[in-house]
Amino acid sequence: MPIRASVASTRTATVTTFEHEPQEFPLTQKATDGLEALKQHGLRLGQASTQGQALEASLKKAAELLKQVVGDINDRAAEERTRRQNRLQKRANDGEQAETEEEKATYDEFQQKVEALNRKLDESVRRVVDDQAWHERIPESLQHVIAKSKDAHTRREAAEAKGQSENEEEEEEARPRPSTFHESERATALLHAAESTADTVWTSQTLTERYSENPVYADFYKIRFDAQHPGENAPPIPPAHTWFASQEGRGTQRRANVSQRDIQDAMPGGFVPDDDREDAHLDDEDTELQISSENRSCKCPLTLQYFKQPVTSRKCPHSFEKSAILGLIRTSTDRAPLTAEQLAVLTQQHPPRSRSRPEAEHYMRQTNKIAAQCPETGCREMLTADDLYDDQLLKRRTLRAIAAEERVRQADAEEGDGDDSDSDVLPGTQIRKRKRVVPIGSSPATVRRRTLIKDELRRDASVVPNSQPIGHSAEGAVMDVEDEEDEEEGDE
Repeated sequence: MPIRASVASTRTATVTTFEHEPQEFPLTQKATDGLEALKQHGLRLGQASTQGQALEASLKKAAELLKQVVGDINDRAAEERTRRQNRLQKRANDGEQAETEEEKATYDEFQQKVEALNRKLDESVRRVVDDQAWHERIPESLQHVIAKSKDAHTRREAAEAKGQSENEEEEEEARPRPSTFHESERATALLHAAESTADTVWTSQTLTERYSENPVYADFYKIRFDAQHPGENAPPIPPAHTWFASQEGRGTQRRANVSQRDIQDAMPGGFVPDDDREDAHLDDEDTELQISSENRSCKCPLTLQYFKQPVTSRKCPHSFEKSAILGLIRTSTDRAPLTAEQLAVLTQQHPPRSRSRPEAEHYMRQTNKIAAQCPETGCREMLTADDLYDDQLLKRRTLRAIAAEERVRQADAEEGDGDDSDSDVLPGTQIRKRKRVVPIGSSPATVRRRTLIKDELRRDASVVPNSQPIGHSAEGAVMDVEDEEDEEEGDE
């Protein structure tokens, strides 16, 4: 209690430091049973301790922030690239100098900064993946310690039973004996050896094996690519097996020149010059099907509304609004199908005599999580809440689609306001405001004309009413009516 009061008053976390004491004897059966229970109950480091939970949460948060930052940076780079292209096009149309040396140097410096940031971000997200992989290997390393400790304990008991123990003192329980096992058999040494072996296996894998199929890195790569290639006609995201083709020294190009996709792969998160953006995707000979563009609906098939928080299934390529699909799963009375491990157990173990195999299978399925069939037409995958992940890429595209629709709506509204300005026309024979009478031939033939000759234009005090042919003024000139803006266009 005094310690708790002290912590509450100062509001600072108290960290207890334990001094490591070298292990002198093999782990007892009770100790190994405790480790076994720890592993079997799934109490990994990230679930068994406050520090572990903080580590797991920190890695997840770091990955989310890296995805957000890489999208923002490359969005900014794409906007700058578009502004530059528009500026150069305008100057070309006006016959001006395309770009000064200072402007080009400023733009190149900006792109170099983007490239450097993309490299750092790519390295950072890979380190996050590495740390998560280490985190997930802890149960395997723990199993190695358990197995080796049990072997050492078994050998020790066998030696004692045969009277071959190195310590032959009779009162063994009362007086601790010196260490009789090698330092390499200590739990800490076993754990370090297991971690070293696992790390060697991990680093021996190719970049494609380590990162391309990892959901964290895959999301990062897709968001970066989406930001670098905005627009409706953006190229599709390259297949995952091509992301590190250049760095791994594999793959050939159909074109004689080096693929810009390879350049981008060689520079993690690298910058591809804007002049070659259209050719940035890799021409991989292994890819039989070439897709010109990637189209995904930005509306949920359940709510029929734009996504607000889209989630995508890991089992099938279908996406839904998070609240809608989770609500569907919660109200389902079905369960997730049996896994391969469960089916193996069901086959090996005979159910009780009072139950048939279908009954045993049904009973086993009741222990699985609630699931619902994918609501997309034709899809039969059973989805649980764990099968869904937040799709940041789809959310980005949805926001762009909403923004584009809003721009169209505003443009239509402005055009409608312009049309409404013509509504102030007096009934009868009055001419619209902003209309002018001009001689025929003063505008090109493509100009839309209205041959509306009003009575006021055709009447003259010296002329008998209705005696003049339609289309002639009092002076006898053929007249026509056109928009003022069209007249100005014709004069040009």
